[in-house]
Formats: sequence, C-alpha cells, structure tokens
Amino acid sequence: MNVLVTGAEGYLGIPVCQALAAAGATVFPVDAGWFDGAWLGDPQPYGKIKRIDIRDLSAGHLEGVDAVCHLAGLSNDPLGALDEQMTYAVNEAATVQLATRSRTAGVRRFVFSSSCSTYGRTGAQIVDERSATAPVTAYGRSKVGAEAELAKLASPTFTPVSLRNATVYGFAPKMRTDIVVNNLCAWALAAGRIQLLGDGQPWRPLIHVRDVAQAFVAAVFEDLEPGAAPVVNVGSNEQNYRVIEIAKAVQDAVPGCEIVLPDTVDPDDRSYQVNFDKIGKVLPSFRCEWDLRRGIREILDAYVDYQFTREQHEHGQYERVRHLQRLIGNGVMGKDFRLRGSGELLAS
Repeated sequence: MNVLVTGAEGYLGIPVCQALAAAGATVFPVDAGWFDGAWLGDPQPYGKIKRIDIRDLSAGHLEGVDAVCHLAGLSNDPLGALDEQMTYAVNEAATVQLATRSRTAGVRRFVFSSSCSTYGRTGAQIVDERSATAPVTAYGRSKVGAEAELAKLASPTFTPVSLRNATVYGFAPKMRTDIVVNNLCAWALAAGRIQLLGDGQPWRPLIHVRDVAQAFVAAVFEDLEPGAAPVVNVGSNEQNYRVIEIAKAVQDAVPGCEIVLPDTVDPDDRSYQVNFDKIGKVLPSFRCEWDLRRGIREILDAYVDYQFTREQHEHGQYERVRHLQRLIGNGVMGKDFRLRGSGELLAS
C-alpha cells in the first residue's frame, strides 16, 4: 500500500507517517516546510520529506499512489483568521484540487483531516454526524466546504473519507502549544500559572495525537462501501470536557499552579459536545488508547525533558499563528502563504 501524506512534517503528520509505516504502508511524505522551526528537542522528521506546496501537487506526483492522507492546511480557528480568503484557498480549494487530481491519477482512497469545529456552538446539545453543521470561523467553514465537494467526487473506484478530529493534544516532535491541553500545560510549567482566555465554560471534545494517527491508519486500510464518502467524528464519548475541567486536571498534575481568569471575558463562540459512536461502526479497528490525565503527564514530562522555557512560551515558538506572522513579516513567506522559492524549485 503506497500512501502519500501531505503535511507530513507537522504536529499530526509525523505520528500519522509513523503509524502508517508500522501498519505496513510505504509512506511518501510531502510538506511545504512552513513550520521548520517548531521542533521540540532534536528534529525527528519521518523519512525524506518532499518539499512542495500542496497547491503544486500534480497528477504526476500521485502516480502509483493507492491512498492520500491529506493533513496540510491552515490548521486551527485562530490561524484561519489570519486571512480568511487564503484559508478558503488553502483548506478548501486546494483540497478539492488535490482530490480531483488524485482521482485522475488512480488513487482509490482520499482521507481528509477535517475537524469537529464544523459544529460551531451547540450549547447543551450533543451532536453527531447527522447534525447540522454551524461553523463560526473561516477555518470551520473551509472544512465544511471541502467535505461537501469531496462527497461529489466519490465513485466506485474513489472513496473520500472526512475525519472530523476532536481537539488534539499530546506530545509530538513538531510540537504545538496553541491547542488547549498543550497550551494549559505550557502555562503551568513555564509561568507557574494556568491562564485561561475566557470563563472556561465552553466544551471541547479531546483526542490524543497518536489516537488520531490510528484513525488515519484505519481509514486507509478498512474495507469501506464503494462509492461512499463517509464523514466520521474522531474521538471518544468519554473525552468531552469543559475548558475549566481541563485546567483543573492540569492543576492536579502541577500542584501550586493557580488558574487565572481574564479580567474581562469575551464569549467563545466555539463550544461543542460530540458523539463518537459512528467511528466504531465505520472503522471498527479504531480505539482511543489515551485519556486526558495520561496525556497531560506525557506533555509535562516532554516539556521538562526538552527544557521548554518561559521565553519560548512567551515568544510563541510553538504557536502556528505567531510563527507564520513572523515569516510573513520577515519576507520569508508571501501573503499568499507560499515560502519564497517553494513549490517545484524545492521538489527535487
């Protein structure tokens, strides 16, 4: 099984490549190199990365590929707000273009990294894949749009699968501190306090990064109905938490840390509780192996082992928005989110 992985050098990409290889796939990793400076500890890429922007991948690059795991893109709600037009261009239009070219090249399965952000704000309602989507950010809307267009491409020989990942946490070599569990752990260790941005009441479904990787493995290898285009929530019913509950779990692991609320609280429009029953039916080999408290301990241990500092935290070294803002400000990246000299020049 030949599997091309986009975003292969990202926070999720490296665990996905590792999990696919462990399952017996031959992995072809592709990455534009946006986040080269975000290693925590020594660089640990998977294999030899092909440096090319997903917008430049042609059908020729996809010859002989059996499946594509498409992880590349503007990767969360704040990052999507940097430039909404480019968010749609990268997350939606480029995804549809890549899927179309994949089908033309004879790829049989296309696994898309979507998000539970598609649900928006659900209040007390627990939503599943049959529920209406109501995204409140450009990022969420770009995922909804891509899912809809992928479904139109489904055929007996081409199966797109949209994995709506819960909010990811856990250690990975290309670390991120701009997602809730990782962020609260960083505050606890680097600053000695746990700083919340709101009142802590919004809901977040959670999943460990290596459990997400196993969902991609299942989506590549499981037998699926020909012509279908399944949309599947990825997570577990036991891991729906309010943000304040996550903060208290971090506080339990770092005694003496105070949870700090802001003086003024802007309402967070993103709040969703999600049902994950469907994944057990569509991808029966998938199981969540990690829970929140074990994941928190792993993150904290990694921050200690790799000497994560307050300076790194305040600098935003592992925050995607601030990293890209610096690249654009320094002229390393254009406002079209292309690295200077990237694309085919870096593909050889």
